[in-house]
Amino acid sequence: MGMGNSYIDSIIRPQIINLSKRHKIIVVATHNANIAVRTRPYQSIYRVHKNGQYSTYVGNPFIDELKNIDDINDTKNWTEESMHTLEGGKEAFYERKVIYESGN
Repeated sequence: MGMGNSYIDSIIRPQIINLSKRHKIIVVATHNANIAVRTRPYQSIYRVHKNGQYSTYVGNPFIDELKNIDDINDTKNWTEESMHTLEGGKEAFYERKVIYESGN
């Protein structure tokens, strides 16, 4: 069985949510929006590579902010970064929204 979106959303995502409800710590590296957004993560770690240097940001969707761990004045918007980092990007998110709202 493959790890397509249907499998991830129907099998993997509920398992992650169940573990979280049992106060387990789950660490996942993903570009899959079903996992990265729909599991409602308490903590997101976002890495940026620019000019040969890495920066690490932490935050979550509840405050909609990511803060650089080395410079708290350097912040990013959680939603904006998720839209351009997760698979499908902004266009896919808005295309799905239009499809779901039209009832197709």
